Amino acid sequence: MVAMLFTAISYGRMARVYPSAGSAFTYVGRELHPRAGYLTGWSMVMDYLLCPIICIIWCSKAAGNIVPQVPYWAWALFLACLFTGLICAAFKRRRAPTRGWPPPWAR
Repeated sequence: MVAMLFTAISYGRMARVYPSAGSAFTYVGRELHPRAGYLTGWSMVMDYLLCPIICIIWCSKAAGNIVPQVPYWAWALFLACLFTGLICAAFKRRRAPTRGWPPPWAR
């Protein structure tokens, strides 16, 4: 939690310095070097691709230890569908317009 707090503070400061839309790759690319930003961006893409796969593998193995009657592939398929559904539901809920958004302090 402390590391995420420092990360959020850092992103806030960088957003004030470089107000263009972007992420870590934008800030690293402008602050250090464009090549470092490029590597940071691709590292983030790999993180976004590999973390869900690792979670599905680990959770499938753990669930197989708890309920060994269900085969590994069934757990993997079930958890992949479950995680995908949860992520899609979160995106759908986030994109839906809400009344009173943005909050008054952000306008």
